[in-house]
Amino acid sequence: TVVNHGKIEFPRLAPRTAAFRIVVRMVVTQNGQTTTVPLTLHIVVVGRGRAEAGFLSFAPSPGIAGTDLRAFGKLLAERMKAAGF
Repeated sequence: TVVNHGKIEFPRLAPRTAAFRIVVRMVVTQNGQTTTVPLTLHIVVVGRGRAEAGFLSFAPSPGIAGTDLRAFGKLLAERMKAAGF
């Protein structure tokens, strides 16, 4: 079940930058026992020139820390720029 979704604030790391969060609740039943697992999906996309790249993180809620998402995004944008994009 999707609990929450939408765009999140994220620093502008390249000419085009977007970040989204989707929070889901997964219900698992095994051997007659039901467990609810909260999960968070983060999607970060950066674009420069004709290139676009991004990454996904999927982890138990609350998900990957915002500081880590920004660090990964910054690394991605820097590598795109160094590659000539």
